[in-house]
Amino acid sequence: MNKQFYSHLVDITIIQIKLNDLELAPHEYNELMTLVYTIIHHGVIDDILSELSEDDKKIFLKNLERDHHDSILTHLHDVVVNIEEKIKKTSSVILEELQRDLNEIKNSV
Repeated sequence: MNKQFYSHLVDITIIQIKLNDLELAPHEYNELMTLVYTIIHHGVIDDILSELSEDDKKIFLKNLERDHHDSILTHLHDVVVNIEEKIKKTSSVILEELQRDLNEIKNSV
């Protein structure tokens, strides 16, 4: 998965470990990891957009489209209080839910 402006704030190691415990085929593991990254990405973007004004959304989305990671973080720091903590919290909630789902799968096998 491509590095995102928030990648340094999100640790998915536990999900990788839980997926490895399921003894998946490599292509299954890769597909599930792609889904994990996608779910986190959508959650983080949704949370950020809910914090921004219409003008700030345009700036954010333009920077996101251009992959200007430094500009994205600079802009977000300027307009959203504690943005890094909010990103960590959002990703943490998502990761906890994914862990519960993986635990259920492992226990049902």
